[in-house]
Amino acid sequence: MLIEGLKQIYADFMDLLLPAACALCHTPVLNNEPICDTCLSELPKMEGSLCARCGIPFTKLCITTQLCATCSLNPPAYDKARFAGPYESGLRTAIRKLKYSGELRMARVLSMILLNTYRCYYADTELSLIIPVPAHPKKMRRRGFNQVILIADGLAHYTNTELDRFSLAKRLDTRAQVGLSAGERL
Repeated sequence: MLIEGLKQIYADFMDLLLPAACALCHTPVLNNEPICDTCLSELPKMEGSLCARCGIPFTKLCITTQLCATCSLNPPAYDKARFAGPYESGLRTAIRKLKYSGELRMARVLSMILLNTYRCYYADTELSLIIPVPAHPKKMRRRGFNQVILIADGLAHYTNTELDRFSLAKRLDTRAQVGLSAGERL
């Protein structure tokens, strides 16, 4: 938490010295937001027909269940999942800038994107608790923050929902998922 606080103080100080620029296209931004309105509007979104269960776009739909082939054959343990957008272009860059470059200002915009996704797909569902996925303590020490907690904290703030950081703990220090196939991630 100390490192997180120091990074934020440094970022705030640099914002005073240098004009803010969009983290994606580097054009100046007047409102000190991390991403300009143009880049924000161009972020990829999930479009087309989505599986009713996993939320992944698909080309072949099971007419009777509205499920993709994977969910029809091997249903996941959850009822419904949705994504803010495909992990590509500007959205991928924003996530990587937060996670790997420590650009903490990206957490706020990613929280807003997640909030919009929540409002789009879960508007009729009231949140009672948000539990972010924990990082292993080694990764927390190395990175200095858990990007998931930062994003979840923003979502909790915007939805006026309690954030529970302590009910889950990551005990195994698993290898990074970057570069793994879908099967290897499971």
